[in-house]
Amino acid sequence: MASNLCCIVDASGSMGVMRKYDQALKTAGSLAVLSSTPHTNVLDISAVTCWCWQQSLIALREFKGPPTGQACLQSLLSFLSERYADATFLNDANALPFFLLFTDGRFYDQEALMTVSAFWQQHPQLRLAIIGVGADQDEGALHTLAGENGHVFSLQDIPAALSYLRRRPLPVFSVIAEAIEPIIAASDANSDDDDDAWDA
Repeated sequence: MASNLCCIVDASGSMGVMRKYDQALKTAGSLAVLSSTPHTNVLDISAVTCWCWQQSLIALREFKGPPTGQACLQSLLSFLSERYADATFLNDANALPFFLLFTDGRFYDQEALMTVSAFWQQHPQLRLAIIGVGADQDEGALHTLAGENGHVFSLQDIPAALSYLRRRPLPVFSVIAEAIEPIIAASDANSDDDDDAWDA
């Protein structure tokens, strides 16, 4: 049975640098389009939901503001806990989505970072792939967040990340890669000119 994919896009201030937020948002959007293609669902995903993550998490279709503030790790933990509790209540492993978290890892609350990482370890049923965004990403923080039950990938490795979540290879890697490649190329072309200050 195909599972749901939950894309969480960091919308804190640091993601406004080098167009990281736009890049992550467009990539998540391309996955949603691929999952809804009528004639062939190359992702083998039944539905893709997209969320923005700032001080709280809100459906991206309802999020109107620019990247700003800090990414509240406690709100992320609450979000994940609620979904885990829902799936446990339903007693249905297929009710638990895969999680794809797009972030640069520029967190400032180390205690909260360790708390979220511990949550992953305590609930290995939660399948998480972290997508590191931007040349200035904090790789140490990303790997700490992922812990032993998660894994960190680059934007270019989205097909591998999805295969990792599904625990088996996807049938059409090239289709996914072709959908994402122009997004990454366009962002890279503009990133050198984006020197806006950020407040996270």
